[in-house]
Amino acid sequence: MEIITLDNIADRVLLVTQEDVDEANAYLESIAARYGVAQIQQPISHNVKRLGVAYACYVRAVASVGTDASVTFDGSRHDDVFAQKAELYGKEVKMLAAMINANDFTGAGGTSRATISLMRG
Repeated sequence: MEIITLDNIADRVLLVTQEDVDEANAYLESIAARYGVAQIQQPISHNVKRLGVAYACYVRAVASVGTDASVTFDGSRHDDVFAQKAELYGKEVKMLAAMINANDFTGAGGTSRATISLMRG
């Protein structure tokens, strides 16, 4: 199933390929399966789409580390734009993956994740 497409990718530095998008879609399908979701509903939630885009960009950034021609090789990789993007996208993937639940794949609403304690003053 195609959950995200190349058209969803907006990063102007990374050259994300169809294989990266396919890997991101497989990743999203595996998360849905883990939650017992057999059929992913369209349109997908913003969080699912963003997770797929971030994962595709992360995969491409990791594959591109070491190819930044502007980096001076002194043993450190901290100036490599692809290493920086891999770190940023990796953090975003972890954050979004922790937020996703079955409702994000099925379109079923309802459950609130926030609780506010009220106290009388």
